[in-house]
Amino acid sequence: NLTEALLFLSHFVGDIHQ
Repeated sequence: NLTEALLFLSHFVGDIHQ
């Protein structure tokens, strides 16, 4: 699912940004 992947990436990117 594209949405699922997007959410996963968003969480990953957010973790790195923080």
